[in-house]
Amino acid sequence: MDTIKARGLIIKQNDWGEGHRMLTVFTEEYGIIKAASYGAGRMKSAKAAATQFLTWGTFELYTSGSGPARVNSVLPEETFFPIQEDIEKLSLAVYMADLAIAALQMQNPDERALRLFLNVLYALAYRGEDTIKAKAAYEIRLMGYAGFYPQLDSCIFCGSTEVAGFSDKGGAVCPACFKKGMIPLDEAAHAALSYILNCPEKKILSFSASPKLCRTLSEIGEKYCRSCLELEMKSLAYFKAMHDTYK
Repeated sequence: MDTIKARGLIIKQNDWGEGHRMLTVFTEEYGIIKAASYGAGRMKSAKAAATQFLTWGTFELYTSGSGPARVNSVLPEETFFPIQEDIEKLSLAVYMADLAIAALQMQNPDERALRLFLNVLYALAYRGEDTIKAKAAYEIRLMGYAGFYPQLDSCIFCGSTEVAGFSDKGGAVCPACFKKGMIPLDEAAHAALSYILNCPEKKILSFSASPKLCRTLSEIGEKYCRSCLELEMKSLAYFKAMHDTYK
């Protein structure tokens, strides 16, 4: 067995067997990996608090080249506790994790996507960021990192530079190509999309948006993720059930 150290974020946690815990950890060095923490599910285990969902820290892992790694120790740096206490924010974090796994797959390092995840978590936990705005920005930027960068400056069907809407087939559409089911795109929404895709990572949520604009961006992000990844996610449905906008 080889021993490795990696900084990472626990994005899934499942208890199994006789008090054990299986973790999915988004690491800087190795991408998203599985790691078993034996005994961590027991109430009195010293590992219990350090192996919970959204724990960010340094992991010492044993790897054998096949199957999950084994957790030797975890040195937590951040637990995003305010998110743990808010069911709406917590449900969004679960959805964000599912999107990361679907978009990046396992053992595919992408530090940009990890920093995006962490930046959005910090904003939700400590800056009181609106969950709909955070959801939209995360969805749209993550799809760009995953190789699905939408075309915004001209119509994806005919090339016209007159933009009237957004299609989940790849980006902007002109008035002539706009069809039922596409999302109308005004100047503010177009500017917000461009900002989300191109701004510095730490400023991903540093833009002003009305509740209406946030809903538009959220609809775009949601439909675009569904189209690109060809997946329906139960965690998205649960987040929407927790949010007043969708009730």
